[in-house]
Formats: sequence, C-alpha cells, structure tokens
Amino acid sequence: MADPSLIRTDEVTAPSPGPDRGIPNRLTGEAEVTVPITGAMLDVAARHPERLAIVGPDGRLTYAELVADSRRMFAAVDQLHAAQTRPPTPARETGGIPITAISVTSAFHTARIVAGLAGFRAVSATIDPRWPLTHRIAVVLATGIGVVISDQADLAEALHARGWGGAILSLAEFMQVEASVPTGAGSNPEPGVRDGDEPFLLLFSSGTTSNPKAFLKTRRQYRANVAVSAAHLEPLPGVATLAPGPVSYSLTLYALIECLATGGSAHVADAFDPVALGRRIRDEQITRVVAVPAVVQALTDVARRRRHDITGLEVVVTGGANLPASLRAGLRAVLPAVRLISYYGAAEIGFIGDSRDGDGTFISVYEGIGAQVRDDVGAPVPDGELGTVWIRADACSDGYISATTTEPLKDPSGWATVHDQGRLVDGRLRAGRPGRRHHDHRRTQGRPHRGRAGIRRDAGARRRLRGGARGPRPGKRGRAGGRGRRARQGRADRLGAGATRAAVRAAPLVSHRGPAPDCGRQDPPPCHHRAGGRRTGGPAVSGGGVPTAHGVPTAGGVPTAGGVPTARGVPTAGVALAARGVPTAGVALAARGVLAAGGALAAASTAPASLAFDAGRRRPSAQPRRSAEARMIRPDFARARAYLLGSAEDDGGADG
Repeated sequence: MADPSLIRTDEVTAPSPGPDRGIPNRLTGEAEVTVPITGAMLDVAARHPERLAIVGPDGRLTYAELVADSRRMFAAVDQLHAAQTRPPTPARETGGIPITAISVTSAFHTARIVAGLAGFRAVSATIDPRWPLTHRIAVVLATGIGVVISDQADLAEALHARGWGGAILSLAEFMQVEASVPTGAGSNPEPGVRDGDEPFLLLFSSGTTSNPKAFLKTRRQYRANVAVSAAHLEPLPGVATLAPGPVSYSLTLYALIECLATGGSAHVADAFDPVALGRRIRDEQITRVVAVPAVVQALTDVARRRRHDITGLEVVVTGGANLPASLRAGLRAVLPAVRLISYYGAAEIGFIGDSRDGDGTFISVYEGIGAQVRDDVGAPVPDGELGTVWIRADACSDGYISATTTEPLKDPSGWATVHDQGRLVDGRLRAGRPGRRHHDHRRTQGRPHRGRAGIRRDAGARRRLRGGARGPRPGKRGRAGGRGRRARQGRADRLGAGATRAAVRAAPLVSHRGPAPDCGRQDPPPCHHRAGGRRTGGPAVSGGGVPTAHGVPTAGGVPTAGGVPTARGVPTAGVALAARGVPTAGVALAARGVLAAGGALAAASTAPASLAFDAGRRRPSAQPRRSAEARMIRPDFARARAYLLGSAEDDGGADG
C-alpha cells in the first residue's frame, strides 16, 4: 500500500456537507437536514400517528403503534439478555452493547424488530435463515450475539452443542415474551435519540459462497447515508415504498431504514411475487419501488397487461446490479413518466452514485463522496485506466469485526475499498465486482468478448496467427479450414504415405462439404456448416429440401421445430416466448429476469447479468455480446436469484 501522504488527489469528489449544512436535494435544491432516525420516527408518531410505518404480509404498524411496540420489544429483549448466566461477550467493536439477531423468513417481523430496537442501547443483526448452518453458527459465535430469534431447530441444537451461553427462541416464543411485558405507564423505557458514535446495526458482507465478514454501522454513519439517499433517491415523507426483497438483504434493510428516517412507509415482502406485484402497488398506493433490476422487467410486464394497476408509480430505484439499457427502455416505453434510478454502492461504504440513462455503466458520484481508482500498490492510475475503486464517504463503516476477518476495509487516510474494479472516465465512474474477467475491448480490435469465452477466442486468434485455425471436431462446433485430426488425415491421404508431418500441416485443406457460407464476419471465422443443411453459418439455405435459417428449419420464414414455432430454435410453451434462446417451462416466461419454472432465473440483462439460466438443465446458455463497460457492473448470480426467491446472499446492500 502506498503512503497515503504521497497519493495524488486525482479523484472525483464533491465537498462534504459537513456538520452545519446538508446535501442539496436533487429535486428541490434545498439542503437535506440530517435527522436522527429515532428522532424522525418519534416526530412522525407525534404529528401523524396514523401514518403507516411498516406494512407486510404478517401485519402493519402505524408510527404510533411502532413506538409503542418498540417499548415492549426492548423490554423483552433486555429481559432475555439479563436472564443469561453465561452471556456471550459482544465483539469488542460494539463497546459492550448486547447484540440481538433476527433470523426468520417473515419480512414484517424482521423489519419491526430492527426498527423497534433502533431507539435503545442495542445492536441489531439480520441473519439469513437460508445461509448454510456453518455460516449461521460462525457469525453468532464470532460476533458474540446474545439473543437469537430463529425458527430453525438445527441452529438451536448446534449452538447449544457448542456451549453457547446465549438465548435462542422462535418468533412465536419471542412474541409471547413481548406479550408478557407490563404495558403500564412508566413500566418500560422510552425510545430516544442516541449518541452518534454508538453502533446500532451489525451487517454481513456475504454468507453463501464465502465466510461472512461482519461490520458495524454507527448512528452517525447511517445518518450520513440517509442524507445522501434523501437527496438523490427520493425517500420522501409520506411516500409509500415497496421493497420486496428479504430484509436480511441489505438493499432491503437500507430501504427500510431510509423510509423510517424520512417519515415514509416501508412495504416489505417475504419473497418477490411477480403475479401480485401490480395488485399490491394499486391496493397499497405504492409510488416508489426499491429492488434489484429483475423487478423492472416484472413491472414492465405488469404495465403491458394491466397498466391501470401501476399508474400511480412514480420512481423505481434499483441496486445490486447495473440496470441494462434494454430494461430501462422497456419500462420507459410503457411507463414514460416513471423516474428510473440505478444506484451503485456497497453495504460497508454506503451510497456512492447512480446512473439515470443508458446501460448503467456510467455512474455519477454523489456530492460529498470521493472516488479514486488505484493500482495494486495503492497509487492512483491515469484517467480511463482500470484499477481498484477506492471511496471516501462519511457513511463508511470503520472496519470489519476482527473476529470474522483480518482484511482491512480502510487505509490509514480513511479511503475504503470492497475491491471493485473500475475506471474514472471524464469525471464519471465505471465499476464492478471482482472475480470475473473484465475483457478490455481496446485490446481486441474493438471486439469485446464475454468472460472465459472471450479468452478462448483470443487464444484461437493467436493459434490462427501462428499457422491456421483449429479444425472441426466430430460433434463439436468447428471452424472452417482447421488443423484437426480429421483434417490432417485427409491431407495425409492426398500427399501419400511418404509425406512428412510438416508437409501434411502445410498442405491446404480441401473440404468435401463445399465452402462454408459467408456470414459477413471477418474474425472470428463463420461457424462450420454440416451436411444436410442441419447447421449453417449464414443466410437461409436449403438442406434436404427443408428451408433453414442458421441451421433451424423454418416455415414461412418463422423458425419451427417439428411444426412448432420456436425462438432461435427452442420450442415455445403456451403463448410464452423463449427469450434469447432460453427454454420456457409451462407458461412461465423465461425472459430478461422473469422467473422460469422451478424458480430458476432466465436473465440476459438483469440481476444475474450476462448468463441465461435454463430452468430444466440448470446450465448457463450464451447471450448476445455486451460491451466491456456493461459487463463491468455485473452481479453475483446467486445473490440475485436468492433475492427473488426470498433468500439473501449479500455482499452489499447499498450495493450495485
């Protein structure tokens, strides 16, 4: 790591709002005042007691009811912590504040417990109940969680077997404890505004494919995050926001907190239901949606079928992945008045910037946020060069819980990174998650390729430069004129038994199948055609008297398979088209982020990014090429699928 004092300040940044002024609101231009979350809740409860605070499948609470509920809730939690004879020691970063974790599938109860404890000396954590058991055990033991509300019997048994001294009880049992708490005046403590340096949220960076890393959010950090959100993402007072993901997914958790901190109403769901989406927006008068990009396609589909259900929608905010131009254009075509914002951020750092047009790859960094791109040794790179993105923000956590990882979050100068890769171009940021090969289109003659397939194509190009292309192989898609085994054997037969190996390799290939059709592409070469017209590399040709188009039999110009209309050679089901070559199942549409049968995603440009998912075979299928920049902001497939199916594999909730 370079000496922070020597780092140049070639960065995108705007002046910090500081303690005396707020961030200007993008719509009104007025400064947003940073109000403590609990203070905002108490104020709304006093002035608008009947305004809805939290709405979910299991119930609803007004602000007045939420404040009253919080008194009983904290009394119950405090009683559970105090009754322990061998209480776990909270992580040292908490300053000794007891930690209470919620690990249930009910979004409503998770939301009310987190919101209710916010006004007291307590740290709340949400643990995804669908995490592997080993991960759930690890975070409880490592962070010193003292009370766990969970319906999973395996977790209770495993914790007790390891000698954990805390209390674990089901949601029903916890509600019984709440009901037993006295409700008389003065019998329970009152919620109030706490010190800004006091931690109140414990979050985790991941939890399905890697060991979870825990980190804390202090009240001051979250006030700064809400100030950014209020200025740019429109969580306005009285606005009803639908956040249909699990609350253990930090995108949803952040949406909940920002709604309550600005006097809005948070509508949550246990899992995303595309069928009920429009009905809920209509019945609950939702005007704002916060979700992953896959939900945008669902909104578009609802608008095409029943536009009157969602005519009240005003703004859609997406995170967790970039929002491709195709999804943006689709929603704009059916709901032109809806504002569509795709934000970028990380749970550890907070909101960083957003994109409001195009394919979501150009990110405008928010005022008060600094951004740098550095190389492997920590030095800033020139404008336009790829490197690691570093961010400076008031909302950034101080670091990871030391018991869960030794990885640093910040450098000594206060800049933080979650190891996203990106570049700064003309004052705007392009960034994405690591762990994927981001192919630079400038190194391949302007032909961006996708992931490992692009690497293979580049390797093939190098082989062709060294002496010819790879030839076709039986049962495989080949290239015209290669050096395969069958091609070499044919050349050897023509040259005779005395021919040397070098002569055989140098001899031209003569194809007995005729020349491959011209696809109009120079590099890579057109795909090799096969006998009988079963596969072609270009315009429609006749094979065995059956008209074909790119190797697919057609009828009247419409591709067919046995007389059944197809989409790119794949049979359709019912009236639903198989989009971009992804088979449908039943009448479920497998198109751009809409769920296919079995809960599998078929997403070309949604949360699962550049992979389409075949619901039957569960294997990725190729999608049309995307630009190198569009591929730079790609989500983890498992996180997006978990979000839509009600789980939460999370490595960033302000994340994008």
